[in-house]
Amino acid sequence: MKLFYVIIFLLTTVFSQVQERIKTSEIYISKEIAYKESNNTIFTGIAEYRKNNGHLVFEKEYTNGYITKYTLYYNTDEKIVSDETLYYENNIKKRHIIFASSSDYPLKTITDFDLNGKKTLEEQYLGDKLIYHCEYFNGKKHGTIYSIDKNNVKHSCTYNNGKKIKYTAS
Repeated sequence: MKLFYVIIFLLTTVFSQVQERIKTSEIYISKEIAYKESNNTIFTGIAEYRKNNGHLVFEKEYTNGYITKYTLYYNTDEKIVSDETLYYENNIKKRHIIFASSSDYPLKTITDFDLNGKKTLEEQYLGDKLIYHCEYFNGKKHGTIYSIDKNNVKHSCTYNNGKKIKYTAS
């Protein structure tokens, strides 16, 4: 009898994690909430757009009608992410990540936003190495900005409310 309950529990868990996957043309947006066209219900799942040849162009993930993630893919035979945007529950950007396509120059840019949609942080990584770090306050550069150029020279600038105060290179 225990085995029966374990199997039921596992099946319930697996099926609850499966998200519905439909075409973007099968949903519509009204007052920033996504609805499924077939039955006019609030949509939870993944809406994807594919070219006629089957190439996946982008996916949008929705939870209770609100977009939570937007993923854009490179135009290649492989499924390689170009951009990824995460959203707060109110459809405002939370984080935007841009991936470089070159394997010999793996650049990744991450930008974070506050609940008002203003930048709070921007960072760039070359592989796993942080090469640029910039904090924002009220959408303006604020604090110490750190960067490393192609010649491995370290730079830093200090900003206060968008105005440059100090620059150093080492």
